[in-house]
Amino acid sequence: MVTQWFRNSNPSVVALRIGVTLFFVYMVNLSFLAHGDPVPGAMTALSLVREGNFDLNEFAGTELGKALAWKEPTKLPYYAIQSRVPGKIVSVFGFGHSLVAAPVFFLANMLVENWSTVILGFVAKTAASVIAGAAGGVMYLVLLSICADAGLALTFAFLFGLGTCVWSISSHGLWQHGPIELALACGLLAIQKKKWTWLGF
Repeated sequence: MVTQWFRNSNPSVVALRIGVTLFFVYMVNLSFLAHGDPVPGAMTALSLVREGNFDLNEFAGTELGKALAWKEPTKLPYYAIQSRVPGKIVSVFGFGHSLVAAPVFFLANMLVENWSTVILGFVAKTAASVIAGAAGGVMYLVLLSICADAGLALTFAFLFGLGTCVWSISSHGLWQHGPIELALACGLLAIQKKKWTWLGF
């Protein structure tokens, strides 16, 4: 039954099923990070879907901001810096990973009215798991042209998804790791397929 799930003549369908399987494996322990370095990425993604910008100003002085180590509005937490735009506070980690996670936060924001650290952490975990699962699916497509057969490519795709830091780190919080892994996998696939426009050429 399990092996049948991954048998299909269309590699894209198999890649999608790998991604979905990895997502559920990542989510099954319900473990997420509500504090630390992944937090500003989640805050930026939430700011993007709620305010339409990448700054963190709306968290200053709020209960959520205080719970996320922003104790005083005038004293910036370690993860925030003054932007070149006067009066704007942004994350020191940039906004690329937040942009990739924004669709998940957009859907969550439609359901959540009062955000807490737990909800923010769980939504960030969900977004990270989607991204990490997608990276595993794309890696399968990359491996198909390298491995002797589809079964071996499938094995290595799951080793990538479950035997590396993709599971232990990237799927647990909204770090920069996951989107970078997905981008690298897509880049490798673009090179293999000679789709130079995917790479911006």
